[in-house]
Amino acid sequence: MAISKKIHEQLKKECKDEGLRTVLLDILEHEDKGIHRYKEIYEKIICDYINRKGNE
Repeated sequence: MAISKKIHEQLKKECKDEGLRTVLLDILEHEDKGIHRYKEIYEKIICDYINRKGNE
């Protein structure tokens, strides 16, 4: 099941930081696929986001 349009619209409205919004959508997409190694994937997504923010 794909992430609903309602969730996408809510994130656009509530989360003005595009990078953070992308991180949240990435996490939701991985969870939606039923990937069982959530912790490793989430940590990588979040660390990549933090590193990008640190380089701005």
